[in-house]
Amino acid sequence: MTEKKDLQKTVESVVANLQSVTVRDQGSLDEANRLLVACKQTVKLVEEHFDPALKEAQDLKRAAEEKRKAVVIEIDRFRSPLAKAERLVKKQMSDYLTEQERVRREEERRRREEEENKRLDAAINTGREEVLDKPIAVVKEPEPELAKGTYTVDVWKYEIVDKRKINPEFLIADEKTIGQVVRSMKDRAQAIVGEGVRVYSEKDVRSRT
Repeated sequence: MTEKKDLQKTVESVVANLQSVTVRDQGSLDEANRLLVACKQTVKLVEEHFDPALKEAQDLKRAAEEKRKAVVIEIDRFRSPLAKAERLVKKQMSDYLTEQERVRREEERRRREEEENKRLDAAINTGREEVLDKPIAVVKEPEPELAKGTYTVDVWKYEIVDKRKINPEFLIADEKTIGQVVRSMKDRAQAIVGEGVRVYSEKDVRSRT
C-alpha cells in the first residue's frame, strides 16, 4: 500500500502538472488528456488508500447506531408503562377539573342571576333604576390546586349538535376549519359557527420537567 507521504507527493505532482498545462495545439491537447487520465488514476489511488479506514469507520458507525437503537428500545421499554400510567392519571385529573370548571361557572351564573333579580326587585320597590347600572361583582370560586410544575391549559373543542343551525359558511361540514376557528377564537367562536355547534373546553393537564 502506498504510504501517505508518498501519496501526498503524487497528488501534489499531479495537481502541479494540471495547473501548468496550457492547451494551444494538438500536442498540448494530448498532454492535457494524459494528465486527466493521471488525475483519475490518482483519485482512485487515494480512494484505495483510505478505503480500509473508511470501511472501519463505517462499521464503527453502524455498530454505534445499532447500540443507540438498542438503548432507545430499553428506554422506551421502561418509559412506556410510565407514560401510560401518566396518561391515565392526567385523564382522571382532566375530567375532574373540567367538571369542577363547569360547576364553578354554573355557580357564578346562578349568583349573577340571583344578584340581577335582587337589583331588579330593588329598582321596582324603590323606583331607583340606577341600581341596575352598577357592575355585578360575583365572587369566583377558587380553582382546585395543582402541584408545583403541573398546570392546565384550556383545550377548546366542539361537537355538531344541529347541522340546521350551523352558520352557512360552515355547512359543508368543514370540521378542520371549524376546529381552527374554535382553537383560535375559543368561546367567541360560538357566535361565529352558530348554534348548530357546541363550543366547549376541557382541562388538559401538563407538567414541566
